[in-house]
Amino acid sequence: MSERISLLINVLLLGVLSLPFIVMIAYHYHDVMNSFLALIHEKQKVERALENVEAQAAAQHTELTYEANHCDLTRVSNRKAFMQMGQAVLDNAKITDACFTVLFVDVDDFKLINDKHGHEVGDKVLIEIAARLKDSLNKGDIVARIGGDEFAAILQCSEGACYIDAIIERLFSSLNQSYECVSDGLQVSCSVGGAAYPEEGESLASLINVADQHMYQVKKNGKNGICLLEV
Repeated sequence: MSERISLLINVLLLGVLSLPFIVMIAYHYHDVMNSFLALIHEKQKVERALENVEAQAAAQHTELTYEANHCDLTRVSNRKAFMQMGQAVLDNAKITDACFTVLFVDVDDFKLINDKHGHEVGDKVLIEIAARLKDSLNKGDIVARIGGDEFAAILQCSEGACYIDAIIERLFSSLNQSYECVSDGLQVSCSVGGAAYPEEGESLASLINVADQHMYQVKKNGKNGICLLEV
């Protein structure tokens, strides 16, 4: 027991004797320690700043990508995005033996609408038509504004041709509803042409060409109608 007490006393004495040296070292390196702590703090600030910059850059990239692929006015996809997504649908259809339909929608006498009611009303008509097209289609279908008063859509017919016909009729009925919500006395109609894959083309360009021809056939026949392949 006396040996343990002696060892404890020696340790305490050593601690007491070394305390002044510890105080002197701490005092001597006080500025160094403060500088070191300050550097750690600055490092943390820089890391947080870099994280914020990266988050902002990612958000800006997402926003720029969205803007690059959507129409400024109607907020549906633009021509570039339509071509990219359409090619993806076509590639998938070739692998899975699926079918789909490309639609072209053109606003009848849109120039007259602008001339009679003004360009602001004309813009609202385009926005309204884009909204009706989106609301008429199902998830996975594609709507785009591909020109001034021209829209395009891709309908994926997972449930067969009858399903596609029903969607197109619903779409056309929606387009023919009153536009009084846009402007009093406003009358708007659309001409719609379609092309079915694979019956009417095996490339996106050929399908677009056929849909465009069908749409112009409606124009020639008096406008405000649909022209599709009878399957």
